[in-house]
Amino acid sequence: MSPRSEDEDEGVLAVAVAVRTGASLPQETLVRRLSRAGGVGALIVSATGLVVLFGWAFQVDILTRVSPGLVTMKVNTAASFTAIGAALFLTTSGPVRRARPVVAATLAVLVGLLAGLTLLEYATGSVLGFDNPFGLDEEVEATSTPGRMSPATAFSLALLAGTVLLISRNAVRLAQVFAAVSLTVGALAIVGYIFGVESLYQVGPFTSMAIHTATAVVVASLAALALRAGDGYVGLLTGNTAGGVIIRRLLPAAILVPLVGGGVTLLGLRHGLYDPRFAFALFSTLVAVAGAVLVWVQGTRLRHIDLRRAGAEDAFAAASDAVRARDAMAAALAGSERHARRVIDTAADGYIAMDATGRVTDWNLAATKIFGWSRDSAVGELLERLIIPPEQVPRHREGLARYRETGQGPVLGQMVELPARHQDGHRLDVDL
Repeated sequence: MSPRSEDEDEGVLAVAVAVRTGASLPQETLVRRLSRAGGVGALIVSATGLVVLFGWAFQVDILTRVSPGLVTMKVNTAASFTAIGAALFLTTSGPVRRARPVVAATLAVLVGLLAGLTLLEYATGSVLGFDNPFGLDEEVEATSTPGRMSPATAFSLALLAGTVLLISRNAVRLAQVFAAVSLTVGALAIVGYIFGVESLYQVGPFTSMAIHTATAVVVASLAALALRAGDGYVGLLTGNTAGGVIIRRLLPAAILVPLVGGGVTLLGLRHGLYDPRFAFALFSTLVAVAGAVLVWVQGTRLRHIDLRRAGAEDAFAAASDAVRARDAMAAALAGSERHARRVIDTAADGYIAMDATGRVTDWNLAATKIFGWSRDSAVGELLERLIIPPEQVPRHREGLARYRETGQGPVLGQMVELPARHQDGHRLDVDL
Protein backbone atom coordinates (compact mmCIF):
# COMPACT_ATOMS: atom_id res chain seq x y z
CA MET A 1 0.00 0.00 0.00
CA SER A 2 1.50 3.29 -1.05
CA PRO A 3 1.01 6.62 0.74
CA ARG A 4 -1.42 9.11 -0.75
CA SER A 5 -0.03 11.78 -2.99
CA GLU A 6 -0.66 15.50 -2.57
CA ASP A 7 -3.11 15.39 -5.49
CA GLU A 8 -5.10 12.67 -3.73
CA ASP A 9 -5.13 14.72 -0.50
CA GLU A 10 -6.42 17.72 -2.44
CA GLY A 11 -9.08 15.50 -3.96
CA VAL A 12 -10.21 14.33 -0.51
CA LEU A 13 -10.29 17.96 0.66
CA ALA A 14 -12.36 18.96 -2.38
CA VAL A 15 -14.87 16.20 -1.64
CA ALA A 16 -15.09 17.31 2.01
CA VAL A 17 -15.69 20.93 0.97
CA ALA A 18 -18.33 19.82 -1.51
CA VAL A 19 -20.09 17.81 1.19
CA ARG A 20 -19.98 20.74 3.63
CA THR A 21 -21.24 23.09 0.90
CA GLY A 22 -24.02 20.70 -0.01
CA ALA A 23 -25.05 20.51 3.63
CA SER A 24 -25.51 24.29 3.70
CA LEU A 25 -27.70 24.35 0.61
CA PRO A 26 -31.48 24.80 0.95
CA GLN A 27 -33.57 21.69 1.60
CA GLU A 28 -34.95 20.65 -1.77
CA THR A 29 -38.14 19.21 -0.30
CA LEU A 30 -38.87 22.37 1.69
CA VAL A 31 -38.12 24.59 -1.31
CA ARG A 32 -40.51 22.57 -3.50
CA ARG A 33 -43.25 22.76 -0.88
CA LEU A 34 -42.86 26.50 -0.49
CA SER A 35 -42.82 26.97 -4.25
CA ARG A 36 -46.08 25.04 -4.57
CA ALA A 37 -47.53 27.04 -1.67
CA GLY A 38 -46.47 30.23 -3.42
CA GLY A 39 -48.29 29.14 -6.57
CA VAL A 40 -51.41 28.38 -4.54
CA GLY A 41 -51.14 31.76 -2.80
CA ALA A 42 -50.86 33.52 -6.16
CA LEU A 43 -54.02 31.77 -7.37
CA ILE A 44 -55.83 32.78 -4.16
CA VAL A 45 -54.89 36.43 -4.72
CA SER A 46 -56.08 36.30 -8.30
CA ALA A 47 -59.31 34.56 -7.28
CA THR A 48 -59.89 37.19 -4.58
CA GLY A 49 -59.70 39.93 -7.19
CA LEU A 50 -62.13 38.07 -9.47
CA VAL A 51 -64.62 37.55 -6.62
CA VAL A 52 -64.57 41.25 -5.73
CA LEU A 53 -64.99 42.21 -9.40
CA PHE A 54 -67.98 39.88 -9.50
CA GLY A 55 -69.35 41.63 -6.40
CA TRP A 56 -69.01 45.04 -8.05
CA ALA A 57 -70.52 43.84 -11.34
CA PHE A 58 -73.61 42.35 -9.67
CA GLN A 59 -73.76 44.71 -6.69
CA VAL A 60 -73.10 42.02 -4.08
CA ASP A 61 -72.04 44.32 -1.26
CA ILE A 62 -70.70 41.58 1.02
CA LEU A 63 -68.12 40.63 -1.64
CA THR A 64 -66.79 44.15 -1.97
CA ARG A 65 -66.54 45.09 1.73
CA VAL A 66 -66.58 41.76 3.70
CA SER A 67 -68.65 43.26 6.49
CA PRO A 68 -71.07 46.17 6.73
CA GLY A 69 -69.34 49.31 7.92
CA LEU A 70 -65.94 48.36 6.49
CA VAL A 71 -64.37 50.05 3.51
CA THR A 72 -64.66 48.35 0.11
CA MET A 73 -61.92 46.93 -2.09
CA LYS A 74 -61.98 49.21 -5.15
CA VAL A 75 -62.56 48.02 -8.70
CA ASN A 76 -59.03 49.01 -9.78
CA THR A 77 -57.61 47.23 -6.74
CA ALA A 78 -59.54 44.02 -7.50
CA ALA A 79 -58.42 44.11 -11.14
CA SER A 80 -54.83 44.68 -10.02
CA PHE A 81 -54.93 41.69 -7.64
CA THR A 82 -56.35 39.51 -10.40
CA ALA A 83 -53.46 40.52 -12.65
CA ILE A 84 -50.67 40.40 -10.06
CA GLY A 85 -51.82 36.99 -8.81
CA ALA A 86 -51.71 35.64 -12.35
CA ALA A 87 -48.29 37.23 -12.90
CA LEU A 88 -46.90 35.64 -9.75
CA PHE A 89 -48.30 32.25 -10.72
CA LEU A 90 -46.69 32.50 -14.15
CA THR A 91 -43.28 33.04 -12.54
CA THR A 92 -43.41 29.76 -10.57
CA SER A 93 -40.46 27.41 -11.12
CA GLY A 94 -40.83 24.35 -13.34
CA PRO A 95 -41.36 23.88 -17.07
CA VAL A 96 -41.79 27.42 -18.42
CA ARG A 97 -43.09 28.24 -21.85
CA ARG A 98 -41.65 31.23 -23.62
CA ALA A 99 -44.93 33.12 -23.44
CA ARG A 100 -45.28 32.85 -19.66
CA PRO A 101 -42.52 35.29 -18.62
CA VAL A 102 -43.68 37.77 -21.25
CA VAL A 103 -47.30 37.62 -20.07
CA ALA A 104 -46.21 37.88 -16.42
CA ALA A 105 -44.03 40.90 -17.14
CA THR A 106 -46.83 42.56 -19.14
CA LEU A 107 -49.34 42.09 -16.32
CA ALA A 108 -46.82 43.42 -13.80
CA VAL A 109 -46.11 46.50 -15.90
CA LEU A 110 -49.85 47.26 -16.21
CA VAL A 111 -50.35 46.91 -12.46
CA GLY A 112 -47.28 49.01 -11.73
CA LEU A 113 -48.46 51.69 -14.13
CA LEU A 114 -51.90 51.84 -12.51
CA ALA A 115 -50.41 51.98 -9.01
CA GLY A 116 -47.86 54.60 -10.03
CA LEU A 117 -50.52 56.85 -11.59
CA THR A 118 -52.61 56.53 -8.42
CA LEU A 119 -49.67 57.62 -6.29
CA LEU A 120 -49.11 60.50 -8.70
CA GLU A 121 -52.71 61.58 -8.16
CA TYR A 122 -52.19 61.63 -4.40
CA ALA A 123 -48.89 63.49 -4.74
CA THR A 124 -50.20 66.18 -7.07
CA GLY A 125 -53.85 66.35 -5.97
CA SER A 126 -54.98 65.72 -9.54
CA VAL A 127 -57.77 63.50 -10.85
CA LEU A 128 -56.80 61.54 -13.96
CA GLY A 129 -60.25 59.97 -14.43
CA PHE A 130 -59.44 56.26 -14.17
CA ASP A 131 -60.31 55.72 -10.49
CA ASN A 132 -64.00 54.90 -10.97
CA PRO A 133 -64.29 54.00 -14.66
CA PHE A 134 -67.74 52.38 -14.48
CA GLY A 135 -69.20 54.62 -11.79
CA LEU A 136 -69.84 51.64 -9.52
CA ASP A 137 -68.31 53.10 -6.36
CA GLU A 138 -70.45 55.72 -4.68
CA GLU A 139 -68.75 55.51 -1.31
CA VAL A 140 -67.65 58.85 0.10
CA GLU A 141 -66.72 57.83 3.64
CA ALA A 142 -63.13 56.77 4.36
CA THR A 143 -62.12 57.78 0.85
CA SER A 144 -60.77 60.92 -0.80
CA THR A 145 -62.07 60.09 -4.27
CA PRO A 146 -64.71 57.44 -5.11
CA GLY A 147 -63.13 54.35 -6.62
CA ARG A 148 -59.55 55.37 -5.82
CA MET A 149 -57.40 52.79 -4.04
CA SER A 150 -55.59 53.91 -0.89
CA PRO A 151 -51.98 55.17 -0.99
CA ALA A 152 -50.86 52.12 1.00
CA THR A 153 -52.58 49.82 -1.48
CA ALA A 154 -51.05 51.58 -4.48
CA PHE A 155 -47.63 51.50 -2.86
CA SER A 156 -47.96 47.76 -2.11
CA LEU A 157 -49.14 46.94 -5.64
CA ALA A 158 -46.25 48.92 -7.10
CA LEU A 159 -43.83 46.91 -4.96
CA LEU A 160 -45.47 43.62 -5.98
CA ALA A 161 -45.28 44.58 -9.64
CA GLY A 162 -41.61 45.39 -9.19
CA THR A 163 -41.14 42.05 -7.43
CA VAL A 164 -42.46 40.14 -10.44
CA LEU A 165 -40.24 42.07 -12.84
CA LEU A 166 -37.17 41.58 -10.65
CA ILE A 167 -37.80 37.84 -10.30
CA SER A 168 -38.08 37.52 -14.07
CA ARG A 169 -34.61 39.08 -14.32
CA ASN A 170 -33.20 36.87 -11.52
CA ALA A 171 -32.65 39.86 -9.22
CA VAL A 172 -34.01 37.69 -6.42
CA ARG A 173 -32.56 39.51 -3.41
CA LEU A 174 -33.96 42.91 -4.41
CA ALA A 175 -37.27 41.25 -5.32
CA GLN A 176 -37.46 39.74 -1.85
CA VAL A 177 -36.77 43.16 -0.30
CA PHE A 178 -39.69 44.60 -2.29
CA ALA A 179 -41.94 41.71 -1.21
CA ALA A 180 -40.89 42.10 2.44
CA VAL A 181 -41.76 45.82 2.42
CA SER A 182 -45.13 45.07 0.83
CA LEU A 183 -45.72 42.35 3.41
CA THR A 184 -44.99 44.83 6.19
CA VAL A 185 -47.50 47.35 4.81
CA GLY A 186 -50.25 44.73 4.55
CA ALA A 187 -49.47 43.26 7.97
CA LEU A 188 -49.59 46.71 9.60
CA ALA A 189 -53.05 47.27 8.13
CA ILE A 190 -54.28 43.92 9.47
CA VAL A 191 -52.83 44.68 12.91
CA GLY A 192 -54.57 48.06 12.74
CA TYR A 193 -57.93 46.38 12.15
CA ILE A 194 -57.30 43.85 14.94
CA PHE A 195 -56.26 46.44 17.50
CA GLY A 196 -58.55 49.19 16.25
CA VAL A 197 -55.71 51.54 15.30
CA GLU A 198 -57.08 53.39 12.28
CA SER A 199 -53.82 55.14 11.45
CA LEU A 200 -52.25 51.78 10.53
CA TYR A 201 -54.61 51.25 7.58
CA GLN A 202 -55.49 54.83 6.66
CA VAL A 203 -53.01 57.55 5.75
CA GLY A 204 -54.39 60.92 6.88
CA PRO A 205 -57.62 61.90 5.10
CA PHE A 206 -56.99 59.53 2.20
CA THR A 207 -58.73 56.26 1.32
CA SER A 208 -58.42 53.43 3.84
CA MET A 209 -57.00 50.04 2.93
CA ALA A 210 -59.78 47.44 3.12
CA ILE A 211 -59.29 44.41 5.35
CA HIS A 212 -59.44 41.96 2.45
CA THR A 213 -57.12 44.23 0.47
CA ALA A 214 -54.57 44.06 3.29
CA THR A 215 -55.01 40.27 3.46
CA ALA A 216 -54.48 39.94 -0.28
CA VAL A 217 -51.33 42.07 -0.05
CA VAL A 218 -49.96 39.81 2.68
CA VAL A 219 -50.78 36.62 0.75
CA ALA A 220 -49.30 38.00 -2.48
CA SER A 221 -46.13 39.10 -0.68
CA LEU A 222 -45.71 35.70 1.00
CA ALA A 223 -46.31 34.00 -2.35
CA ALA A 224 -43.61 36.14 -3.96
CA LEU A 225 -41.17 35.21 -1.19
CA ALA A 226 -42.03 31.52 -1.44
CA LEU A 227 -41.70 31.24 -5.21
CA ARG A 228 -37.89 31.48 -5.03
CA ALA A 229 -37.41 30.16 -1.50
CA GLY A 230 -34.14 28.49 -2.37
CA ASP A 231 -32.44 31.74 -3.43
CA GLY A 232 -31.61 35.13 -1.98
CA TYR A 233 -32.33 36.02 1.62
CA VAL A 234 -35.05 33.38 1.97
CA GLY A 235 -32.41 30.75 1.16
CA LEU A 236 -31.12 31.21 4.72
CA LEU A 237 -34.54 30.23 6.04
CA THR A 238 -34.66 27.01 3.98
CA GLY A 239 -30.99 26.06 4.52
CA ASN A 240 -29.73 22.97 6.33
CA THR A 241 -27.44 25.01 8.56
CA ALA A 242 -28.04 25.61 12.26
CA GLY A 243 -29.02 29.18 11.39
CA GLY A 244 -31.73 27.97 9.02
CA VAL A 245 -33.11 25.52 11.57
CA ILE A 246 -33.21 28.13 14.33
CA ILE A 247 -34.86 30.74 12.10
CA ARG A 248 -37.57 28.30 11.02
CA ARG A 249 -38.32 27.43 14.63
CA LEU A 250 -38.00 30.89 16.13
CA LEU A 251 -39.49 33.22 13.50
CA PRO A 252 -43.18 32.13 13.77
CA ALA A 253 -43.11 32.44 17.55
CA ALA A 254 -41.28 35.77 17.39
CA ILE A 255 -44.09 37.14 15.20
CA LEU A 256 -47.12 35.53 16.83
CA VAL A 257 -46.24 35.86 20.52
CA PRO A 258 -46.28 39.70 20.63
CA LEU A 259 -49.46 39.82 18.52
CA VAL A 260 -51.30 37.27 20.65
CA GLY A 261 -50.00 38.85 23.86
CA GLY A 262 -51.06 42.28 22.69
CA GLY A 263 -54.47 40.99 21.64
CA VAL A 264 -55.09 39.31 25.00
CA THR A 265 -53.95 42.41 26.86
CA LEU A 266 -56.17 44.68 24.75
CA LEU A 267 -59.15 42.38 25.24
CA GLY A 268 -58.82 42.62 29.01
CA LEU A 269 -58.42 46.38 28.80
CA ARG A 270 -61.59 46.74 26.70
CA HIS A 271 -63.54 44.70 29.23
CA GLY A 272 -62.31 46.90 32.07
CA LEU A 273 -60.30 44.20 33.82
CA TYR A 274 -57.40 46.62 34.45
CA ASP A 275 -56.22 50.14 33.66
CA PRO A 276 -53.88 51.11 30.77
CA ARG A 277 -50.77 51.21 32.97
CA PHE A 278 -51.38 47.67 34.16
CA ALA A 279 -52.12 46.61 30.56
CA PHE A 280 -48.78 47.99 29.41
CA ALA A 281 -46.95 46.25 32.26
CA LEU A 282 -48.78 42.99 31.55
CA PHE A 283 -47.96 43.11 27.84
CA SER A 284 -44.31 43.90 28.54
CA THR A 285 -44.09 41.01 31.00
CA LEU A 286 -45.73 38.56 28.59
CA VAL A 287 -43.37 39.49 25.79
CA ALA A 288 -40.33 39.35 28.07
CA VAL A 289 -41.25 35.93 29.46
CA ALA A 290 -42.06 34.54 26.01
CA GLY A 291 -38.80 35.92 24.64
CA ALA A 292 -36.81 34.40 27.48
CA VAL A 293 -38.44 31.00 26.95
CA LEU A 294 -37.74 31.12 23.24
CA VAL A 295 -34.13 32.10 23.78
CA TRP A 296 -33.69 29.35 26.37
CA VAL A 297 -35.21 26.67 24.14
CA GLN A 298 -33.22 27.69 21.10
CA GLY A 299 -30.06 28.01 23.20
CA THR A 300 -30.56 24.42 24.35
CA ARG A 301 -30.95 23.28 20.76
CA LEU A 302 -27.85 25.17 19.72
CA ARG A 303 -25.96 23.52 22.59
CA HIS A 304 -26.94 20.09 21.28
CA ILE A 305 -25.88 21.09 17.79
CA ASP A 306 -22.52 22.33 19.08
CA LEU A 307 -21.97 19.12 21.04
CA ARG A 308 -22.72 16.98 18.00
CA ARG A 309 -20.45 19.13 15.88
CA ALA A 310 -17.65 18.89 18.48
CA GLY A 311 -18.06 15.13 18.55
CA ALA A 312 -17.92 15.01 14.77
CA GLU A 313 -14.79 17.16 14.78
CA ASP A 314 -13.14 14.87 17.37
CA ALA A 315 -14.05 11.83 15.29
CA PHE A 316 -12.69 13.51 12.18
CA ALA A 317 -9.43 14.36 13.99
CA ALA A 318 -9.10 10.75 15.21
CA ALA A 319 -9.78 9.47 11.69
CA SER A 320 -7.18 11.88 10.30
CA ASP A 321 -4.62 10.61 12.83
CA ALA A 322 -5.45 7.04 11.87
CA VAL A 323 -5.06 7.85 8.18
CA ARG A 324 -1.69 9.50 8.82
CA ALA A 325 -0.54 6.49 10.88
CA ARG A 326 -1.71 4.16 8.13
CA ASP A 327 0.13 6.17 5.51
CA ALA A 328 3.31 6.14 7.63
CA MET A 329 3.02 2.38 8.12
CA ALA A 330 2.40 1.90 4.41
CA ALA A 331 5.46 4.01 3.60
CA ALA A 332 7.60 1.96 6.02
CA LEU A 333 6.26 -1.30 4.58
CA ALA A 334 6.93 -0.11 1.05
CA GLY A 335 10.52 0.79 2.05
CA SER A 336 10.98 -2.64 3.65
CA GLU A 337 9.62 -4.30 0.53
CA ARG A 338 12.01 -2.33 -1.68
CA HIS A 339 14.94 -3.28 0.58
CA ALA A 340 13.99 -6.97 0.53
CA ARG A 341 13.63 -6.80 -3.24
CA ARG A 342 17.13 -5.38 -3.60
CA VAL A 343 18.55 -8.11 -1.33
CA ILE A 344 16.84 -10.86 -3.30
CA ASP A 345 17.84 -9.44 -6.68
CA THR A 346 21.50 -9.09 -5.69
CA ALA A 347 21.81 -12.44 -3.90
CA ALA A 348 24.34 -14.93 -5.31
CA ASP A 349 22.02 -17.87 -4.64
CA GLY A 350 18.96 -18.57 -6.69
CA TYR A 351 15.68 -17.49 -5.08
CA ILE A 352 12.41 -19.08 -6.13
CA ALA A 353 9.04 -18.63 -4.41
CA MET A 354 5.83 -20.44 -5.26
CA ASP A 355 2.29 -20.61 -3.91
CA ALA A 356 0.35 -23.62 -2.66
CA THR A 357 -0.67 -24.54 -6.21
CA GLY A 358 2.92 -24.77 -7.35
CA ARG A 359 2.96 -21.58 -9.40
CA VAL A 360 6.05 -19.37 -9.24
CA THR A 361 5.46 -16.06 -7.46
CA ASP A 362 9.05 -14.74 -7.40
CA TRP A 363 12.29 -15.43 -9.28
CA ASN A 364 15.57 -13.57 -8.88
CA LEU A 365 18.45 -12.91 -11.25
CA ALA A 366 20.57 -15.72 -9.80
CA ALA A 367 17.76 -18.19 -10.56
CA THR A 368 17.78 -16.94 -14.14
CA LYS A 369 21.49 -17.62 -14.39
CA ILE A 370 21.11 -21.12 -12.92
CA PHE A 371 18.02 -22.33 -14.79
CA GLY A 372 17.96 -20.08 -17.86
CA TRP A 373 14.37 -18.86 -17.46
CA SER A 374 13.86 -15.10 -17.23
CA ARG A 375 11.80 -13.70 -14.38
CA ASP A 376 8.98 -12.64 -16.71
CA SER A 377 8.80 -16.14 -18.16
CA ALA A 378 8.93 -17.89 -14.81
CA VAL A 379 6.53 -15.88 -12.63
CA GLY A 380 3.03 -17.31 -12.91
CA GLU A 381 4.18 -20.58 -14.45
CA LEU A 382 4.01 -24.01 -12.72
CA LEU A 383 7.36 -24.85 -11.17
CA GLU A 384 7.12 -28.45 -12.47
CA ARG A 385 7.18 -27.13 -16.03
CA LEU A 386 10.34 -25.13 -15.44
CA ILE A 387 12.89 -27.01 -13.35
CA ILE A 388 11.36 -30.30 -12.09
CA PRO A 389 12.57 -33.34 -14.06
CA PRO A 390 9.65 -35.35 -15.49
CA GLU A 391 10.33 -38.40 -13.29
CA GLN A 392 10.21 -36.15 -10.16
CA VAL A 393 6.89 -34.45 -11.01
CA PRO A 394 4.72 -37.04 -9.15
CA ARG A 395 6.76 -36.61 -5.95
CA HIS A 396 6.59 -32.84 -6.37
CA ARG A 397 2.82 -32.96 -6.64
CA GLU A 398 2.54 -35.29 -3.63
CA GLY A 399 4.64 -32.86 -1.60
CA LEU A 400 2.39 -29.92 -2.58
CA ALA A 401 -0.72 -31.91 -1.69
CA ARG A 402 0.72 -32.84 1.71
CA TYR A 403 1.67 -29.19 2.32
CA ARG A 404 -1.84 -28.02 1.52
CA GLU A 405 -3.31 -30.58 3.92
CA THR A 406 -0.86 -30.34 6.82
CA GLY A 407 1.07 -27.11 6.29
CA GLN A 408 4.28 -29.10 6.50
CA GLY A 409 6.80 -29.51 3.67
CA PRO A 410 9.27 -32.40 3.23
CA VAL A 411 12.34 -30.16 3.12
CA LEU A 412 11.52 -27.41 5.59
CA GLY A 413 14.40 -26.51 7.94
CA GLN A 414 17.05 -28.67 6.25
CA MET A 415 19.47 -28.45 3.33
CA VAL A 416 19.00 -31.21 0.71
CA GLU A 417 20.32 -31.85 -2.77
CA LEU A 418 17.66 -32.35 -5.41
CA PRO A 419 17.77 -32.98 -9.15
CA ALA A 420 16.59 -30.22 -11.44
CA ARG A 421 16.73 -29.32 -15.11
CA HIS A 422 17.89 -26.30 -17.09
CA GLN A 423 15.79 -24.47 -19.65
CA ASP A 424 17.69 -26.28 -22.41
CA GLY A 425 16.85 -29.65 -20.81
CA HIS A 426 20.16 -30.76 -19.25
CA ARG A 427 20.04 -31.97 -15.67
CA LEU A 428 21.29 -30.06 -12.62
CA ASP A 429 21.80 -30.90 -8.99
CA VAL A 430 20.78 -28.03 -6.71
CA ASP A 431 20.89 -27.50 -2.96
CA LEU A 432 17.62 -26.41 -1.22
